[in-house]
Parts: sequence; structure tokens; C-alpha cells
Amino acid sequence: RSPTSCGAIRRWPGVSANRTRSRASSLILNAERSAEVMRKREVETALRAAGKIAHEVEFFLIGSQAVHAYCQRPPAEVLLSQECDLYPKNRPETTNLLDAQLGRGSRFARRHGFYVDVVTPELASLPAGWQSRLKPLRVGRITALCLEVHDLVVSKLAAGRLKDLEFI
Repeated sequence: RSPTSCGAIRRWPGVSANRTRSRASSLILNAERSAEVMRKREVETALRAAGKIAHEVEFFLIGSQAVHAYCQRPPAEVLLSQECDLYPKNRPETTNLLDAQLGRGSRFARRHGFYVDVVTPELASLPAGWQSRLKPLRVGRITALCLEVHDLVVSKLAAGRLKDLEFI
């Protein structure tokens, strides 16, 4: 494993990682051609835009994009997402504004090929103590407080959606 690969993410025993990686790699190649890949720079773009709109410097990053805080080269499944799940930590009253200006169908989404999904921590099923395990991802003055990888997996399992199960 290279030093920049993501050692924080592990596959369950019995799951064919090679087949999953192969499928995901081909999907990424297709997505890259149409600019639909969520790399760290896209997360940073979303955070800067959200910070400017909400006049906020701290956000919870509670979706799969939280993995960017743990590694430079996240698994392919992270890159395939077209949304960045954020929640303003100190200014929850700005959620509707963020959704209108950065959400699905917004000018931002059409311009960048991804969108911000404003998700409250209460909406996600998170284990007790999750806030004590957050990892900061800094983008200039803005800090994304990212879910710890195990808490992210618990949340995805609880959601039970196909896309969440594929992520795991």
C-alpha cells in the first residue's frame, strides 16, 4: 500500500475488493470524462462556498466525503459521489439558504457538477460519542469536522440504502 493510500478504510472479509475496485475504477474513468468526480478539491470548493454564503467557519461533514480528512487517495467509492453532506455547526438557521444556493438543481450544482446536501446530524444515525471523534479538515479559515471512519460506517449501515451499502 502506498503511503498516500487510505489505510483507514478496510473491506469486509469475503468481499471481492479487486472486483469492486475494477468496477469502481471504470466508473471513475467515465465520471472523470464528464467531470462528476468528488475529489478533495471539490470538497474544498463546496466548503469555501458554504462558508461564504452562511458566514460560517465550522461545518459538520457527515457523508462519505469525510474520508478526505483521513487520506490523500480515498477509495473509488468516495470519488463517485456527487454530493457533499454538510451542516453549519454554529449557524443552523442558514440551512435553507445553503440548500437554495448550493443544493441539487442550484446554479452552483450546474456549474460544478456536484452539490451540497444540507444534512442535520440528527438525520444521520450516529453512535454515542461521535462528536468526540471528529477529525478536522481545514480549508483556509474554514474547518470541516469530519466523521470518524467507523462512525461513518455505522451511519451508512443504519441508512441501509444501496449506495450506502456499496460504499461499505
